[in-house]
Amino acid sequence: MTVTVIISAAAALIGALLGLGSLIRPAWGASVVRLQPMADKPGGWAEFRASYGGGLLLLHGAVLLAIVMREQAGMASVVAAGFAAGAAWLGMAIGRTVSMLADHARHGTRTGYNLFSVGFELVVGLALMAPWLAHIGGRAGQAQPACMPARRGARPPPSPQSSRRLRPWAAPRLPSPWRARWRHCPAASGHRRPG
Repeated sequence: MTVTVIISAAAALIGALLGLGSLIRPAWGASVVRLQPMADKPGGWAEFRASYGGGLLLLHGAVLLAIVMREQAGMASVVAAGFAAGAAWLGMAIGRTVSMLADHARHGTRTGYNLFSVGFELVVGLALMAPWLAHIGGRAGQAQPACMPARRGARPPPSPQSSRRLRPWAAPRLPSPWRARWRHCPAASGHRRPG
């Protein structure tokens, strides 16, 4: 497990625990977000168990599930799940910042609580996006060997040209990082390189 995946998992665990707390104790969730249901509109209390409880719990649970199943589902599932959850947190930070700028005169939104919340939401959102940020920064978020060890009957990945011959209807594919690593494999014992 790489550092970026550990960071994303820690942020997902924090979000899941926040959701679990609001699901079990909605009064605690109401105090955290500083909201109260309207007295003349019954049923609003369920929102604390729904949006702030079950919604947060399963959103971050999906990230944790993608991390646990990354060997079967691939690293792309971790990148996508973390990006989606992180985007939600960044959206909260953006909305809160806009409210502090636009609504302060009428509603007094520029408070220490909101300043802290913006920072917290940015940190959690970026932490959830850590695998995606590493990916776009040039790191795949998953360690790959410099060379693929030779196994009996092992073959290098097919080249775009061979794939084109096997599937003439398919568009040519760009070389993958694996093929680039194969090309730079040293001709040493225990490693194979394409001929």
